Amino acid sequence: MSLRIVIKHAIQIITDLGDTGTTKIKFLDKKVVEKNGRRFLEIDIENTGERWVDPRLWVEFFDQEGKAAVKFQGNKVRILPGCSSRFYVDINEIPRGKYKALLVADSSAEKVFGTRLNLKIE
Repeated sequence: MSLRIVIKHAIQIITDLGDTGTTKIKFLDKKVVEKNGRRFLEIDIENTGERWVDPRLWVEFFDQEGKAAVKFQGNKVRILPGCSSRFYVDINEIPRGKYKALLVADSSAEKVFGTRLNLKIE
């Protein structure tokens, strides 16, 4: 038996030229998961544009009558074109029930993306 160690290095050059290229994201999978006894909204986001984005996520929950219930902040991650990332929003404090939610990915002053969700918190 032998052990061989191989180390590889890579260099990545990222360039945004002025206002060229498109900024687009796609919300892929959205679900409620439990980790270490806490509930999270797990969101996969794909960068389908030509520019890198660094969205900050937030989600606002509404009860069945449409009244705002609570708003949660998520993490911020850079996503390069053609790549995707998984975001987690800690929703452990929200009571169990059915909610409508607005999920927003705010990429600074450039672009804001959003989608509606129907969630059942168990």
